[in-house]
Amino acid sequence: MSDKLTRRARREYILERHKAGAIYREIGKELGISAQRVGELVRQHRTVTSILEDKIKEAQERYRPGDPDAPIEFLELTVRVYCSLKRAGVTNCADALVVYQSGENFTPAHPRLGRLRNYGNAARNELGRQLKFKGYIREQ
Repeated sequence: MSDKLTRRARREYILERHKAGAIYREIGKELGISAQRVGELVRQHRTVTSILEDKIKEAQERYRPGDPDAPIEFLELTVRVYCSLKRAGVTNCADALVVYQSGENFTPAHPRLGRLRNYGNAARNELGRQLKFKGYIREQ
């Protein structure tokens, strides 16, 4: 478990230093890894976030808050939660609402939704926040 945390912390440090203008070789020397590996991590992060940002912009232009046919990109979720939902076959906000309302122990109420990997309490809380923020759940 601590190994995962150190890898996550290292990735965040690399991205932070890169955004600050440090070159790959400099970051690699600081962490004791190759400049090539630093570049791979930066490119991987940049690719995922840029694709997701483009999809978010497109969804915001096309759909209004509360529209059940809006794709899940409209919810502006973190990459981890977004990928978890996509892997399970959740494609629109109506499906995301079904997942959220099913609770922590998700059993598909919809026939084409699969098992959710990496969908724990934090992911469920984030999904609920975004569904409320975008008008899919009314606060009482």
